[in-house]
Amino acid sequence: MEEAESSASIHSFYDRYYSTNNSEEDEEENDDHRTKSRKHAPILEEGEDRISTLPDSALLSILSFLPTQEAIKTGVLSKRWAYLWTSVPSLSFVLEDPHSNGYYNKRFDGFTKVMDRMDDFISAVDHTLLLHRAPKLRDFSVRFNYEKDLKAHLDLWVRFATTAKVNQLSLHLSPPFDLDLRGYQLPQHLYANEFVSEFNFNFCKIFPNGLLHWSSLKHLCIGQSALCDDVIRKVLMGSPRLES
Repeated sequence: MEEAESSASIHSFYDRYYSTNNSEEDEEENDDHRTKSRKHAPILEEGEDRISTLPDSALLSILSFLPTQEAIKTGVLSKRWAYLWTSVPSLSFVLEDPHSNGYYNKRFDGFTKVMDRMDDFISAVDHTLLLHRAPKLRDFSVRFNYEKDLKAHLDLWVRFATTAKVNQLSLHLSPPFDLDLRGYQLPQHLYANEFVSEFNFNFCKIFPNGLLHWSSLKHLCIGQSALCDDVIRKVLMGSPRLES
């Protein structure tokens, strides 16, 4: 019962901050597309569900190509699908820039909407990770406007990903509304990682206290970050397999 309530709360959060406002023209186009699709679709016997007959490994592979919020929504299809998403080896969380979506304006109520949307995003990610069961992650990605009071949450998310021996870790962060340019400081445990083969860091501060050990790293992308010569030297010395 507790897991069901948590799953329902995640759906609620995603519905709130991933809401869409399709125009009537878009709806008409979608209706036309669905009509054409039905005309060309193979005729199935009544009640036949070919997708659900696929093995879990195949379904998980399909779900891994979806954004996490979309994969979670498949949980309403049937009992078998209810918690299938919790074993997906790929997690991606995106909160689009509120400035570009009309969520922010100079009035206080507009700013409040942005903050409420951020709170929903944080809660949705926290609840998702709480239910996730995959023993190993292929990739973990977050994209949102970072503020310093969110560091504790992001630290936990990074720890979750590294504990699951993630292969690709992407932190696509952007400066906050108040233009605080200090960025997210990577936790020290991340500088000793033998599993990650690809790091993507944006608006992150890279300051290892000691030597750096990224023995499996092949690809590294860093944006919106100042790197001193000492840090660059540590990265090159500590990444023997680095290709790009």
